[in-house]
Amino acid sequence: MAGTHEQLAGTADQIRMLAGIYGDPLFWHQVIAWDTEAINLRRALLFLIHGRTPPPIRPVRSLLTHRDSRVRALACSALDHARDGGSCEQLELLASDRSLRVRVAAKRALEAIAGPRLLPPVLVHEPRPIMRVIVSDDSPHNAEMYGRLIRNLGCQVAVARTEAGTLTEALRTPPDLVVTDNQKWRDNSSGLRMTEELAGDPSLSEIVVIMASADPIEAAFLWNGGDHFIHKRFGSLYEVGRLVQEYLASEGSAS
Repeated sequence: MAGTHEQLAGTADQIRMLAGIYGDPLFWHQVIAWDTEAINLRRALLFLIHGRTPPPIRPVRSLLTHRDSRVRALACSALDHARDGGSCEQLELLASDRSLRVRVAAKRALEAIAGPRLLPPVLVHEPRPIMRVIVSDDSPHNAEMYGRLIRNLGCQVAVARTEAGTLTEALRTPPDLVVTDNQKWRDNSSGLRMTEELAGDPSLSEIVVIMASADPIEAAFLWNGGDHFIHKRFGSLYEVGRLVQEYLASEGSAS
């Protein structure tokens, strides 16, 4: 399956194809301007980030205060993509947002637009909370590999081998992050469906979901609520570690 990726369209093309099923660029601009449903706004923002048309800056800025953290985070990314210097003041505030995913997205956008000088200072004298991560993978080898890496970064790690087990563990003690694969042969389930369930449950929707998979579902994963997709290949373990470190660096900076 890994070789399949070389023949597939890139993420941007996949997102544009998905968006085109629902409507043309004008439709998605109208969603940004008038819709209030979080899932519609998330998909419209994804289209703007990966589309070929400039985003409507003022309506996107207005979404930086939306109640849904995925919408706020994607609005940060859309403004990052547009290199919108006029949004820096709002992004500075969001760099201390209550949502971990928003803090990371806002800091990324600020650094890209204005450089690291505008990033809020890290209070190193304050003890950083221990970040909790669930590794959801039906392969004992992969679960051990990712679990060891994330523990070595200073996180608390729980391992689940099925979709049902992951959701049970998340409900028992909600984590900050879930690192998941896609196909789980143990219960014939998928990390994609699990991500939709996490995103749709108000008590679990703040969990950041990273998928590392050889399956060609990147666009569908992001379209349905996922935060980051990493293709399983040489170097993917490093990519997961880098992402976890980025979230760790923002863990203690909520207002």
